Amino acid sequence: MSVEFREEGLWWVPQNPEQISVAALEVANERCTLKSIVGPLSNISIANGQFPPGPPLVVGRSHSGSLFTCTRTYYSNLHQNGTPTGGHSVTDLDVLSIYKSRHFQTIEEVVFRRAGWLYSNLHTWIFDVPHLHVEEVAGQERTYQVRHQREDLWDVDIGDGFRLRNDFRFNSSWSYSPNPAVTFSHLDGIFIESQEPCPIESFRPFEHRFRALVNLLGDCQLEIFSLKCRQEIEQPPEVEVFGDGSRVPFGTRRDARRGGMPLPFSSLQNFNEVLARWNTLYERLEPVVNLYLFGKHNSHLDIGNMFLGIMQALEAYHRSFHIGAFMTAEEYDADVRPALNAAIPAVVEGAFRQRLQSAIQYGYEFSLRRRLRDLVDALPQSQIFGTARNTDFRNRSVDTRNTMVHQIPAPEFPPMEGGDLYNAINVWREALFALILGQLGVEANTIESSIQRLRAAQGTFVAV
Repeated sequence: MSVEFREEGLWWVPQNPEQISVAALEVANERCTLKSIVGPLSNISIANGQFPPGPPLVVGRSHSGSLFTCTRTYYSNLHQNGTPTGGHSVTDLDVLSIYKSRHFQTIEEVVFRRAGWLYSNLHTWIFDVPHLHVEEVAGQERTYQVRHQREDLWDVDIGDGFRLRNDFRFNSSWSYSPNPAVTFSHLDGIFIESQEPCPIESFRPFEHRFRALVNLLGDCQLEIFSLKCRQEIEQPPEVEVFGDGSRVPFGTRRDARRGGMPLPFSSLQNFNEVLARWNTLYERLEPVVNLYLFGKHNSHLDIGNMFLGIMQALEAYHRSFHIGAFMTAEEYDADVRPALNAAIPAVVEGAFRQRLQSAIQYGYEFSLRRRLRDLVDALPQSQIFGTARNTDFRNRSVDTRNTMVHQIPAPEFPPMEGGDLYNAINVWREALFALILGQLGVEANTIESSIQRLRAAQGTFVAV
C-alpha cells in the first residue's frame, strides 16, 4: 500500500526548540522526505562533495496541528535561492522513520511495548469467521442492531518476551446522498506485546514471520494498511509509524481466494499451536518457505527457474530436518577427505585438480536422489502423493535438475520438458507444502485436504 500525504509546518531539533525551520513533510511510496527546508536546518555546508549527517531527531508541528517526530535523517539536496537581501539555503532531508502524534526528545525515548499492524486483506484468509452480528430490535419496526463480534482468534507467547494476538478495527459511517445509507468497515490485524520497552525494529521480525505464515497457508500476499504503537500496552496515545518498511509487502497484494486457498483459518483446529511451532522453527523453515513462495509468486520466472527453485527448497528442507550425511564433517575431514585428495593422480594439475578437490570436499553429504527418497518417506501415507513415491519420477527429477545445473550430455533418465516439467513442479511443491504442514503439527487429514485445494487451483500447461 502506498500511503501518501503532505503536511506543511514548523520543524526543529529538540535541543534547540527556538531555532525553527519551515518545510513540508511528504510521504509517498514509502519514501519520507522533509522537502524545501528553509531556516536553521538548511544552514549546512558540503565538504569534499559529501552532505553532512542529518540530525538524529527532528520534531515538528504541521499547520493542521499534527505532531511528528522524524528519526534517522539524511541530507539529500541543497540549493541557493537568491533574494535582493542576499538569499537563503534550501535543503531536503530523507527520513527513514516518522512517528505521528508524539514528540520524542531523544532516540532512546522512541521505544514501545505494543505494536499493532492492520492488513487490508487479512480478512480474506479468515473470511468464514463471522465478524458482524445483525439482528432486529424488538418492538421497533425496520430497526436493526449491528454489533461487532470478532473474538480472540489467537494469543501466543512467541518467545524472547513477546506475545502475539489478533486485532481488528470496526468503523461505521453515514451518507445521505443520493440515498441515506450506513456503511460498516472491518479490518483484521495483529498486535505484538513486549515485556520490556523496545524500538519498533525489535517487533518487525515477528510481524514478518506472521505475514509469511499467512502468505504460505492462504497462498496470498498480505498488504499492511497501518502500523500503530503504544509505549504502554493499555494506555493511549497511539503513535502511527510511517517509512522504513512499515508498510512494505512481500510483493504485490494478493488476496486469499475463497475455495482456492490451501489452508483457510477455519480448517486449523488449533492455530495457536501452529503459530507457536512456526515461531519455534522459523529459523530452520525460513529459507525453505522463501524459496517456495519465491517460485510460486514470481511471474517473471520460467518453468526451468521454478523447477530449480523447488529442488533447492527441498534440499534446504532436508538439511534442516533430516540427517543428510554419511558422517560428520569433522570425521570426514579427519579420516576420509585427506586420503581421497591424496588419491588424485599427480598428472592432474591446476584447475582440474581444484575441481576434483572441490567435489571431494562435500563427498560425505547425501545425494539429491537420497534426499528426495527420505522426504517422500516422511510424507503422510496417502495416495495423493503417489507420483512423488514413484522411483522413476524421482530419478527423472534428479537427472532433470542435474542436466540444468551441470549440462550432462547423456543423463541416465530422460530430462523433463514442457508439460512434464510443469507437472513435476506441482508434485514437488505439494510434497514440500505437506512436509512443512507436518512440522507445524497439522493433522494428516487436514494436510490431504489442503493438497486437494492446492491441486484444484493449479493452472494447466499450454505449449506455445
